[in-house]
Amino acid sequence: MALCKPVKLLERCKVAPPAGSTPTSTVLLLTFFDIPWLPLSPVEFLFFYEFSYPKSQFTDSIVPRLKHSLSSTLIHFYPLSRNISWTLEPNQPIIRYTEGDSVSFTLAESEANFYHLSSNHLKDVIKSRPLLPHLPASGPILPMLAIQDMGLDSKSGATSLPPKSLPVLDRTVIKDQAVLTKIFLDEMEVHGFRIGVQESEIESDGCLTPTQHG
Repeated sequence: MALCKPVKLLERCKVAPPAGSTPTSTVLLLTFFDIPWLPLSPVEFLFFYEFSYPKSQFTDSIVPRLKHSLSSTLIHFYPLSRNISWTLEPNQPIIRYTEGDSVSFTLAESEANFYHLSSNHLKDVIKSRPLLPHLPASGPILPMLAIQDMGLDSKSGATSLPPKSLPVLDRTVIKDQAVLTKIFLDEMEVHGFRIGVQESEIESDGCLTPTQHG
């Protein structure tokens, strides 16, 4: 198996919505649409965009714009700045957002071949692993989003969100008449899945592992 090339860390910072642009404090309950995803590993995406200009132009011009764009996007998607936690009251997972919460943003550089990784052919997945951001988890706290921007041989990878794809955060519109939320949570308990994991229960690649109850 081919070894993956390590990346060179250029910057690691936090990006938050602009001050005063979001509620000072919000609690969102996870619903039966969200809960079935909790035992699964985080969804990971890689987007490749060619950037045939000097690295200095990218770091001095493009990166500040990416941070500004992310900050502006978080005005509407501010819950992604927070973590998922499991509280005793109510006894279900929640997102508790407080003004000032932020998303991890990492800028790194790799010597990996841009065209090889972005081409449409079979390749060893381990070569792409260093391009993904680390989503750290500690105890019962799970971060929701991390972004890593990577330069590959003077090429760049970046993401953008459609400007009209605004979320609906009002959870009262979701009617759980069949009590599916409780059913799903009970099923997770029966099969030994829970959010309150410890760091020793997190695999080296950042994926959550199932925890068995005594």
